[in-house]
Amino acid sequence: MWRYQVLTVCTNIQPVLIFYEHMANLDREVDAIWRYPISGTTLLLLLNRYILLIYGLDSVLWVAALNVTIPVRAHVQILCSWISINFVTELLLIAISAVFSALRVYAISKRKWYLALVVVLTALVPVGTNAVLLIVTRACAIASDAIMIVVTWLHSFRWSSIRITFKSPSPTLTILNRDGACIRDRLV
Repeated sequence: MWRYQVLTVCTNIQPVLIFYEHMANLDREVDAIWRYPISGTTLLLLLNRYILLIYGLDSVLWVAALNVTIPVRAHVQILCSWISINFVTELLLIAISAVFSALRVYAISKRKWYLALVVVLTALVPVGTNAVLLIVTRACAIASDAIMIVVTWLHSFRWSSIRITFKSPSPTLTILNRDGACIRDRLV
């Protein structure tokens, strides 16, 4: 039980720290960034700050959504949206961190671009693997759903033929066959 409480506190404190850091340093950000023309470095810094802010806001909205009584369908939609936003912001934060690390190595190593390239490529590995794993995971889930639909439709079609032969009413089989035929027609 205490582990769950620690996890909850850590999950809730993360956005608080993000918002605190943004509010505490807003005047510095205005002085150091917004008063000068935008360069690649300032753009990278701003992306880092505001993607992190979106990440924190997303965490707050997730906690709020879990504590509100709404229909299950809405919870599923919120969960899917949250997972998408969370996934994209995490990948962007990893990518920005990789670029920052590469720039640091480039500056420290007296502009040796090959060292910066090694740093950025190795730091971007998690972005690629996470994106590929998500695509593979979703593709497998879609494939399993498609197989389940086809198998259900094929087996219910056989029972529907028996039902028609014996003239017994079975609205469930009729609906399954009608909907299965619609899905089949859309796929073909």
